[in-house]
Amino acid sequence: MSRTLKLFFVCISIIPLIRGQELPKCGTKEEQMELNEIYNEIDKVDDAYTSSSQQRSMDNQREIFNYTTYLSEPTQDRVLLGSNSKLYIAKSNGYDGITYESYRYPEPITKTSNAQYEYNSRPSNLGSDVVYPQILAVLDYDNYEAYGKDVYKITQSIAGFFNNIDIRFRTLKNPQVRLHLAGLVIPTDRDAVPYMTNNLKNNVKDSKPFDAMSQAGKYFLGSRYGVNGIRRDSYDIIVLLTNKDVDAYGWATVTGACNGARSVAIMTHKAKGENDYWIAAGTAHELGHLFGAHHDGDNSAKSCDSSAGHIMSGNRGKNAFTWSECSMRDMRKFFRYLE
Repeated sequence: MSRTLKLFFVCISIIPLIRGQELPKCGTKEEQMELNEIYNEIDKVDDAYTSSSQQRSMDNQREIFNYTTYLSEPTQDRVLLGSNSKLYIAKSNGYDGITYESYRYPEPITKTSNAQYEYNSRPSNLGSDVVYPQILAVLDYDNYEAYGKDVYKITQSIAGFFNNIDIRFRTLKNPQVRLHLAGLVIPTDRDAVPYMTNNLKNNVKDSKPFDAMSQAGKYFLGSRYGVNGIRRDSYDIIVLLTNKDVDAYGWATVTGACNGARSVAIMTHKAKGENDYWIAAGTAHELGHLFGAHHDGDNSAKSCDSSAGHIMSGNRGKNAFTWSECSMRDMRKFFRYLE
């Protein structure tokens, strides 16, 4: 059996943290200045397949970025959804707010998951050349209805969706990046996900995806303790999955994973599987933004031609599964303090 050691790091700091400890700044003084420059001058929300960007004002609170390393890596090709992943059924309860009930999987976990691995977690300062960003995926109510309110069908579909994204990150080296679906939130009523219900409409012009991201970020990432029923130290990144059209496949903030409530991406995800291939590519693109990658041809990635069609470009082509040299360099820079 594999065992898990959890390392608690500030995004790009090598200082291990004890749970509840006040957080130091990200990196050295020079690196802090560089990050501040990025936030001040390039603090933009980028869409998945165009080069347009918009300035957004989002919460600036820094939070812990958690990583999971395995003493011996699980041998299966995909390690995403299993007994160590939490399934939460979200319900609104009037004055009591929103509650999250842990849900037992309706059928035995299949061999494509990591159910057979049991993890013993404890803080450690041991290093690793593999990082495991922990993702909390949040479905909107429209998707819940579109899946026929079938929890089993939802879990299987979302697991496959994130496996598709994980394939793209497996090409990264020094460090290697393996995505971990730490939890999936399924709402049973619209009020259980107000940040999406109130901001995402059938008419694209009436939708406010940035407000949805900002509100979700403050809700899930604004407290060191998490929310009612979901521990804050169990996830690093929030990925909102909406059945609505958000005027692009998705949106995220560049280097957002180093800055608390900015560590949010929003993606269009259709229960019917429409354009799943490109939506998965778009989600990888948005996570790339969170990990410091810019659009090929822009900012720090100016030397990489967007026409090559890599993940961070605005073009779909034969390189849609691979990262450009610029993207790999930027993400390596983002993660390098963990080495």
